[in-house]
Amino acid sequence: MTTRLGNAPVRRVALLATGERDAALLTMMVERMLVGKFRIGEAGSADVAIIDADAANGREALAKWRAMHPSAPCVLLGLKPPTDLARESGVAYVRKPISIPDLIHALLDLAGRIEANRPPRLDVAALRPSAPVPSCGPNRCSRPRHPRSWRGIRKIP
Repeated sequence: MTTRLGNAPVRRVALLATGERDAALLTMMVERMLVGKFRIGEAGSADVAIIDADAANGREALAKWRAMHPSAPCVLLGLKPPTDLARESGVAYVRKPISIPDLIHALLDLAGRIEANRPPRLDVAALRPSAPVPSCGPNRCSRPRHPRSWRGIRKIP
């Protein structure tokens, strides 16, 4: 689920298989460096996941993420790139030790892929008629004319 601030969608990021210290650092990096673009959220409602591939349960976390969100992208953090996931679409890899520009670039790249796969937004302004809609009255519409004044009707106390 995404929320909106102005015209830019705010993407929710789930942190999976990360230690407590790493989660605190990633939260600070994501929420302070990418203000208004990304926000840390729960795995069930997230658009993107950051997964530590070197953690003991990293592969398991990736499998659960894919089961919950088959087409959602994720960022894998690791010392060496996993060869079996290299061909999988929607997976970005960031080498440890984590470089802030590399992580930001990976998240922005995945957000661009999400937008590219989304159906085009409906432009509500294009649906509005350019000319004013005629109101009821003589020579304007075929409906019977409404009374001009309600002066003759009394208010009930």
